[in-house]
Amino acid sequence: MRTTQFMGLSDAAEQFVIMGCKHQEIVPDYSKELNEAVEEFKCNFRNTNTMDWLVYTAGFQDAAKKLTGRTVPISKKLKPVEGMFDEVVHVLKEYETYDGIKIEEYVQAQPWSSGPCIFLALRNAETKEPILQTLWDEEEIDNA
Repeated sequence: MRTTQFMGLSDAAEQFVIMGCKHQEIVPDYSKELNEAVEEFKCNFRNTNTMDWLVYTAGFQDAAKKLTGRTVPISKKLKPVEGMFDEVVHVLKEYETYDGIKIEEYVQAQPWSSGPCIFLALRNAETKEPILQTLWDEEEIDNA
């Protein structure tokens, strides 16, 4: 069967982004869930007091506390990577390290094995020099 195989970044490259690039905190938006809870509360507990409402919404507050504090790498979208049928399989991203260096994803290799196998790595966005520890091994690429 002919198909695009998107291999993405190597484990080392993913760790580089997680450990070495700037992150932003996840701020969950619970407005929809909270509005639904308010409506449900109004329907089910018409003759109740504020304390019951606080107990009822405690679950939402706990969920928010669990999600806040988690972070994701800050990235800027660059250009799409297309598969064998011109479908977008990934959008290349640019990241910034903590010391201000911009790095970007790029297609390291694209061998054919019943379709393209797309391997990504990281490089300096300005000089285009690959970050060696983020490269896929030739053996991994050859065995795709």
